[in-house]
Amino acid sequence: MLMLLTLVAASSAQAPATFEVASVKANKSGASQVSVSWQGGVTMINVPLRAIVQFAYNINTPSRIVGHPDWTNVERFDIQAKPPEGAGGVEQMRPMLQALLADRFKMVARMEKRELLSYALVKARANGPLGPKLKPSTANCTGGGALTPAPAGAANPDAVPCGIRPGGAGRISLVGIPMAQLAPLISVVAGRPVVDRTGLTGLYDIEITFSPQAPVGGDLANPDATSIFTALEEQLGLKLDGQREIADVLVIDRIDRPSENN
Repeated sequence: MLMLLTLVAASSAQAPATFEVASVKANKSGASQVSVSWQGGVTMINVPLRAIVQFAYNINTPSRIVGHPDWTNVERFDIQAKPPEGAGGVEQMRPMLQALLADRFKMVARMEKRELLSYALVKARANGPLGPKLKPSTANCTGGGALTPAPAGAANPDAVPCGIRPGGAGRISLVGIPMAQLAPLISVVAGRPVVDRTGLTGLYDIEITFSPQAPVGGDLANPDATSIFTALEEQLGLKLDGQREIADVLVIDRIDRPSENN
């Protein structure tokens, strides 16, 4: 049975969580840089609407959102929203962002199960060695290797004991993480859901560099470009095997541009 997400009106029995104050404005700067912060509220600058939906529903891969019009991929918005007193944290604010989408963008959506093309992250060589950039971690990790981004402005980001080290487009640097937490990061780059099937246990340090725009077979115009697929195999000793799986998909039935007075 399909689970309808009540994104248009609140239930008469229980009102949805909402921000205390929220501003939504179209960003027509033409800039490419995006900024997102969950500190003390939600601040999103120059973010495409589809990406805002992904943040609201904690969806890593675009393929798990269907029914959105093309303009949601390119039109960008600035959002500044403050939660009620005592409310905070990303997971508490996601439902508030969902309610904001319903109110300002008239978004109506539902979750349903669908068969999706996906990838399994596996060893490139069943009995062979791992790649040079995938090593068992010697970091003294706490919290089971939970991903913890380095603090903004950290003087020595390499001293962060576990989690994500600062990087950029085409670089993934991780310290003391299990394989199950690598898979979602790869899915963002590969464009499909990725499930860990490596069978590797424990915590690992990982360093991988690639060309973000390179296709699977490499860029013929730039022979030095390395796709994420090639980088995984050469640097980590892993590969992505195509498969199909049943997964939750967000189906958008309606989403409009916000009115100018938002």
